[in-house]
Amino acid sequence: MTTKTYTLYRSRWLQLLLFCLSTCVNAALWTTFAPISTDSSSFFFPESKKTETVAINMIALLYQICYLPGTLLASYLVDKGGLRSAVVLGTSLTALGSAIRWVSVVVLGGCTSSYCLVLLGQFLCALGQPCFVNAPGLLAANWFGADERDIATTVASLFAVIGNAVGQIMPPAMVDSEVTDDDGSPANGDDDVHGVEDLLLSQAILSLLCFLGVYVYFVSHPPTSPSSSTEARDKMKGELEDQERLEEKEKEKEETKKPLIPASSFNDDASLITVDVTVSSEICRKTALQSPESIEEEDDAALRKEMNSKYGHLASAGIELFKDPNYRLLFLAFGLGLALFNALLTVVNNILKPCGYTEDDAGGFAAALIGAGLLGAGFAGYAMDTYHAYRPLLKAGFSCAAVTCFILASSIKADNSTMLYVVFGMLGFFMIPMLPVMIENSIECSYPISEELSAGILFCAGNVIGIPVTFLMQYLIDLGGDDACGNLWAPVNILIILVAVCCSFFVLQYNGPYKRLMFEKKRELEQERIKGGGEVTGVV
Repeated sequence: MTTKTYTLYRSRWLQLLLFCLSTCVNAALWTTFAPISTDSSSFFFPESKKTETVAINMIALLYQICYLPGTLLASYLVDKGGLRSAVVLGTSLTALGSAIRWVSVVVLGGCTSSYCLVLLGQFLCALGQPCFVNAPGLLAANWFGADERDIATTVASLFAVIGNAVGQIMPPAMVDSEVTDDDGSPANGDDDVHGVEDLLLSQAILSLLCFLGVYVYFVSHPPTSPSSSTEARDKMKGELEDQERLEEKEKEKEETKKPLIPASSFNDDASLITVDVTVSSEICRKTALQSPESIEEEDDAALRKEMNSKYGHLASAGIELFKDPNYRLLFLAFGLGLALFNALLTVVNNILKPCGYTEDDAGGFAAALIGAGLLGAGFAGYAMDTYHAYRPLLKAGFSCAAVTCFILASSIKADNSTMLYVVFGMLGFFMIPMLPVMIENSIECSYPISEELSAGILFCAGNVIGIPVTFLMQYLIDLGGDDACGNLWAPVNILIILVAVCCSFFVLQYNGPYKRLMFEKKRELEQERIKGGGEVTGVV
């Protein structure tokens, strides 16, 4: 016997590039109007005398509201048609949604009607988001070997964060307003706000280019598996699909089977005749011959079989995930943590406004958070790829992020820009690397369940929980008013600290196994026993 060889294809880098660019563009559309909430309110609601904070925040919140249905759609497409089906759908929805947003402001200008059409376009873009955010682990497993997989997951997941950074930086740079009111705020009226059309056009063009690139060049997986764990997972999935098809054929045969009644019961010289039996008559026959308990048991069994045939193994896989106490801890920690992160990005401008900071300042702080986060993710990716220290990185990152949240709450005060840049940078350095680290931990503790499903449920939790957290955070900001500036125990600061502490509490109890690594190590030892070597990886 010879040592098993796993081939890596050079086209994996093209797949990663297309996926990353598409993820970045979709994420940039998320926060288009959040960093320019005052100008956006003046543009879409020119008759209003105040900033329509809830209406503008709703544009960003659609990404969180639509995450659950988007995840169900993406998971179904990945299960039935592969990763390409989901990514093509995600880019097409992003391109269509961004086009609707641009056309609405070009044709209607700034008004309530164009705002409603922007919401429609944002809804389509939001449905496409899970096709990208849930899939970095699956892309890495499908295309990259064990020695590159962690880095690929890190890079693919961080382009969502880079997209958020672009979404925070582009709008303030491209949109401006004429300051005419006595209090220095932008004058009401869409004619006083410039650059919205150009901003949305640039985003629509980028979305279209991503769609064309993905449609022409993106592939779900290479001709052969890049690692033993991916090979085993795909084999099990194929066997399950074959079993489901066989069960479906058997079910069809049973439904079309026609019972034979001897004609001798009516005429001794007659041959057998075929009688069609309807579903209702069959039920009546069973009811007459069987007890109510046995009928109920058969109905339950039929229902379970029908559920499996309709939804494949996704439903059962999801149930298995939540049976694992370690996965439940990840679910709670990441759900709350991502909710806090998304809420902060959405309302950061409103948190800082009582202390006199402008939208440009808020955009700069968010850019510092994301820039430092990318640096931290680079270190985390290297540590994961080199040492596979998934659990230690997770616990250290969440603990440091909780401490930094406390420092942030105490630093929100007037004329403290330098300190805020440092603290936002620290927060990003510890929080953002937790995206790929959490993905890897969820994959390891849930293998061989699909990488897209195990990560997708976590991201879905964060976005769903983020909806009430964002509204609650905005309510607490309004409740605190101007007195919140410089007050460590302002209502919104208490919420931030409390959520961060809860996340750390759940993570510190996590002790999930490295199932995928253990499987690959076992295969490697088997190969060494066979021929004194391990997995051999070639490049094509």
